[in-house]
Amino acid sequence: MIQYSKINKNLFSLSLYIFLFSLFLFLPIKHVNAIGVSPPTLTGISIPRNGIQTKQIRVLRGGDNKGNLKIKVEAMGENAEYIETSGDIIMISGKDFVDYEFTINPKNAPNGEHKARLSFISQGIVGEEKTKGASVQVFGGAVADIYFEVGGVEVIKYEIIKLFVKNTEVNKNTELSFEVNNTGNVNWKPERIDLQFTNINDSTEKIIHTIFSDAINIAKAGRFTEYVFNLDLPFIQSEYVLNAVFYAKDKEKTELTSNHFNVFAPDTLKQKGELKDVSLNKDVFSPDENIKVSGVFKNTGEIAVSGVLVVEVYLNNELTDLLKSSELDVSVLEEVIFSKVFTLKEIGNYKISAHIKYGNKQTVVLNKEFNVQNNNNDKVAITEIASKLNTYIGIGVLISIIIIITTIFILRRRKTVQFSEPEPVQGVQNNMIISELDDNSATENMTTDINVTNKETEISDNTIEPIKESVEKSDKVEFIQTEQSTIHESLGNSDEINNYESDSDDVNLLDQINTGNTSLDDK
Repeated sequence: MIQYSKINKNLFSLSLYIFLFSLFLFLPIKHVNAIGVSPPTLTGISIPRNGIQTKQIRVLRGGDNKGNLKIKVEAMGENAEYIETSGDIIMISGKDFVDYEFTINPKNAPNGEHKARLSFISQGIVGEEKTKGASVQVFGGAVADIYFEVGGVEVIKYEIIKLFVKNTEVNKNTELSFEVNNTGNVNWKPERIDLQFTNINDSTEKIIHTIFSDAINIAKAGRFTEYVFNLDLPFIQSEYVLNAVFYAKDKEKTELTSNHFNVFAPDTLKQKGELKDVSLNKDVFSPDENIKVSGVFKNTGEIAVSGVLVVEVYLNNELTDLLKSSELDVSVLEEVIFSKVFTLKEIGNYKISAHIKYGNKQTVVLNKEFNVQNNNNDKVAITEIASKLNTYIGIGVLISIIIIITTIFILRRRKTVQFSEPEPVQGVQNNMIISELDDNSATENMTTDINVTNKETEISDNTIEPIKESVEKSDKVEFIQTEQSTIHESLGNSDEINNYESDSDDVNLLDQINTGNTSLDDK
């Protein structure tokens, strides 16, 4: 019974542990605020007796960088009293790191090497309320080890960097800046700085100036120090460069050369603009085709300006032309499109380099490439063929019209004689071959037809008479021959034919007409 109770007790304890462990696993984790430092160890620090040094270490933030993260900073170790912190850290939302400064002040520490520690512990997101119910918030942390030496030896070590001169205007101060990185164990500053400004456009013009020690602040040991000087110097409108020489106590000197800077006319620095885009109306052109280049310019300065689009044209990387658009006025914050139209004759690969010149300044240069080639050869050939074909068709139509007009004219000039054909004999009974052939009636009909034709063709009487007689004679013969053929076919009997021929006056008439002894009018 006792053994059974112990077993039950052990099972209960195990079940409770498993339940608590499972509960912990399934609790929502609110944040994981991981922290790191770089470098994790600082060495080689030498500090003279009664001296101090300021150092810097980067604190990194891992994972989600949303929210303002609070980090507690604390010096640790047996020499923690020699480390002076600059308070806790608030790393703002969106940032992944912050550079943290601290000071090593050995005070009355004995000579020799010393070690201290600096800890960084996450305190969670500032202002974030706790969610209702149970949750788990994981805090991260990091520790940096600091090794420093306290002794009586001074180490002077520094670096002068980033000499820079800002653009200025005539009759305005010139701003000069540089930085000193003091890596020694004592404070330091230059004793004198000699400046020489040279006009790039006229090397004979030089401006000399000296900055003395009393105007120069101390660069503390172990940190960066930035220096800024505003100089009132007689610059003219031009471009300059500065040569500076830094002198130290031990007569050591450091020589630096600045950037090129401009001295502009008054109010130039208020002018500011941006060339946002450069475009062409297309990428491939034919020779002598219009090419349009456009530039979009925005005035981002403090005053209105006037500008012009400047275009350099290159063929196979050789400058072939320099073009300028019309000048336009641009108000503050206004956006204007400058354009220039030009043509090119030579085929090849081209490039344009364009910028806007405004006031006393100009924008950056933007490039665009395009081609000039004979893309329309086929189209031109087809057009030429069509043009020639149209010409030939036109000539053909003209000739056809002339022929038609000429034919109509000739036909209207020719005589036109029409005869009414006699109706064929349908049948013959006994010796009857043709019903009442009336020569006089036939002659009258033919004469009437000729008279009608004469009216149509408008031929004179003197001209028509010989033709009339000939036609009447010819047609009469043909008429009689036709009649004979018809009668032969109708009768079919040779005796009847012979009787008809012997009695027919038409046969005698035909002979007389052929011999010319008988007049057609008489018959």
